[in-house]
Amino acid sequence: MAQGGQGRQAAAGVTFGFRPTSLGYRGPHARDCGSLRDPRVTLVVDTKKAPYKTVVLKGRATLEEKTDDKRTERMAVAYLGKKLGKAYAKSLSGQKVVVVSFKPARTISWDYGQERP
Repeated sequence: MAQGGQGRQAAAGVTFGFRPTSLGYRGPHARDCGSLRDPRVTLVVDTKKAPYKTVVLKGRATLEEKTDDKRTERMAVAYLGKKLGKAYAKSLSGQKVVVVSFKPARTISWDYGQERP
């Protein structure tokens, strides 16, 4: 969660790839990129079915605007499948994206599946 206007928190879903420090990316004019001017971020990953499990990561994010066609294709294929993903990535070839890198400083987690009735 990033800080939005007037100090309010702004939640934004991100397209993400699992790499050691890279969280995701957006087009450089995406509204939520502006929210990340304040680098404090909270990332929540949870299950939607019982027994519920959650991981909360708190830390700082950095933004880097660049062209990254390989990353674009890898992520498009992951979300859309090989045929549609490659076609979509090709349509974006050469366009700049904003890569969001996140360094967690604190981790909080819970797993209700480990509790006994």
